[in-house]
Amino acid sequence: MKWRAVIKNPEVIGRNQELLWYEPKELRVANPILAIHGMWGKYRLWEYYADFFCNRGFRFIAPTLRYHFPGNQRVKELGRTSVNDYVADIAQLIRYLSECGLPAMQIDPLPPPIVFGHSMGGLIAQKIASYGIASLTVLLNSAPPAGVSL
Repeated sequence: MKWRAVIKNPEVIGRNQELLWYEPKELRVANPILAIHGMWGKYRLWEYYADFFCNRGFRFIAPTLRYHFPGNQRVKELGRTSVNDYVADIAQLIRYLSECGLPAMQIDPLPPPIVFGHSMGGLIAQKIASYGIASLTVLLNSAPPAGVSL
């Protein structure tokens, strides 16, 4: 891996808490992987995946969704934030990276990401795919939408 960074700049990440960014030594795949965690997670859930894929030439990006603080902090807003709010946050992040890249790290605008989603992140990933802003979508134990039983 070339470098690993945690980005907290609101201009880049929008309403997400933070962003884990792994940059490979040799970029072999233009489309980055964007990994979305589930309801009780944060970017750290993806660190082993990030290392694995980065060592194979992928950029790996994993945001922590808004209000997903570490520990047992109780955040009222977490219960008031909808899946559609998270979808909007991720769509905003993808649009920013596709238009601006990451200027502070001299990374040019990025092509559409390969979106990984776990649990609630899988539901978010499906909605992102429906917008046509992902190149591929990978779902890991995706949560069903409201009204659909398991």
